Amino acid sequence: MTLRDSGVRLTKILLTHDHIDHAGATQALAERLAFVGDVLFAGSIGRTDFPRGDHATLVRSITSNLWPLGNGVTFVPGHRPTSTFGQERATNPFVGDPVLQAG
Repeated sequence: MTLRDSGVRLTKILLTHDHIDHAGATQALAERLAFVGDVLFAGSIGRTDFPRGDHATLVRSITSNLWPLGNGVTFVPGHRPTSTFGQERATNPFVGDPVLQAG
């Protein structure tokens, strides 16, 4: 099934940096669902060890562009299981609130 076939109506598309700094990576929002590609994963984030990858930029993109959408938003990564922004804010070892607050 494709997104078009699912009957989901996209409400917003955000441009963010993905794990190799492509400004064209998009987060498509459909009500309380975000398709985030390789930016964020359940328990992880996109790799930044590729040429032009930038860990700080990826973290800033997630925390500045995705977290404000709300803890209840479910996201679909490019691969791996779905999660919610709230779950990742609480437990993600790379961009979770406890990790970022610890500095």
